[in-house]
Amino acid sequence: MSENTTYSAWAWPPPQLGIDRAAAVIAPPDPDAEPLMLLNPRVISASAETDEQYEGCPSFFDARGLVPRPLKLEVAHTRLHGRQVVAVLQLYTDRMREGVHPIPVEDYRGTGQAWT
Repeated sequence: MSENTTYSAWAWPPPQLGIDRAAAVIAPPDPDAEPLMLLNPRVISASAETDEQYEGCPSFFDARGLVPRPLKLEVAHTRLHGRQVVAVLQLYTDRMREGVHPIPVEDYRGTGQAWT
C-alpha cells in the first residue's frame, strides 16, 4: 500500500528516550483527517531536490539552524495493526501561499525572552 499525501511532522528520537523502537505522528494538512502514525519508520527513497529552512530543537528553544530536507520521501513503516506500508511524504512548503517563506528565528517577536 502506498499513501501519497502532504504532511507536516514532529518526532522525538527514541535513543534519547532509551527505547529501541521508533515512532512518529504526522498531522495531515486537513484538520479533519486522522494523523498518520509511523512505527519503526525507515526512509527507502529521498528526492535529490531539497529545501533548506530554519529548524529548532525542543531542548534549546532559541537555537535555530538551516537544515536541508528532501522535497519528497518514501518511508516504509508499520501501521498499528501490524501491516507494512510505504508512505510518500512531501515537504510542507507545498501548503504555503505563493510568495510566503519561512522566516529565521531572529525575525520572530520575543526571541530570547523567558517563557512565562
